Amino acid sequence: MERFRIGQRFTSASRSVTREDLATFARWGGLRVSDGVAPEAFGVILAAELERSEDPGGPPYRVLESSWSYRRPIRVGDELRLEVTITGCDSADAGERVINRHLALVADGGEQVQAGTDRIAISAGHSGAPDPRSVIGSLDWAAALAELLSRDARFRSATDQWDGTIGLRCGDREVQLRIYRGRVIETARRTPLGATFTVAASELTWTELLTSQRDDFMRLAMRGQFSVIGNGYEYLRLTKVLSVLVDNARLLTEEGEHR
Repeated sequence: MERFRIGQRFTSASRSVTREDLATFARWGGLRVSDGVAPEAFGVILAAELERSEDPGGPPYRVLESSWSYRRPIRVGDELRLEVTITGCDSADAGERVINRHLALVADGGEQVQAGTDRIAISAGHSGAPDPRSVIGSLDWAAALAELLSRDARFRSATDQWDGTIGLRCGDREVQLRIYRGRVIETARRTPLGATFTVAASELTWTELLTSQRDDFMRLAMRGQFSVIGNGYEYLRLTKVLSVLVDNARLLTEEGEHR
């Protein structure tokens, strides 16, 4: 039984795009192909083919929702591989697990040609039981993070004179940590007075931050992969607090990998 976890990555073998591929796709889709450039929808079909070829006996799943973006045209001669990153694992009804994924068609030079996200439902018998504390941005995750912060002397020292709320948004999930004089006194989707500021990023960015070998929060923030909503002055003043918070979130993710 395969156990999916946050940060797990899969990479297919590379596949060269041929004129025959485009001709077959054109006949199948009733589309016109010219100058060796594939229609945008070709990338979705190619991604599915690469996934099947990498794991032909993989478990069946249902696609609950998906999105796809086009970075540049796919051309004859492109050598492409599919890179899949697990960005979320959660429970669902009827004995299923919901897996969030980021998918990218990547050229040999590392350029992302097309990319997207999806949410798939897999039988619990194929995916294992998810730990609710590993769903970044969930209430269980926030409560476990607050428990770690309560034991961290650096956090208590850095917030012993602070009264406010930090919001953490991962994709479409947000939690808020209400902090008062060195302690997290509440975790909730929304606190009564709202967040002093909220740090927001995609599921992929959070996943990469919390599973990488080093804390790259400031570098990712400077590159615009994290955004800040609310009081920018308090955000800058609490940079040390955010560093400690990320350290503990990374520890929580590491603990989840060994459970």
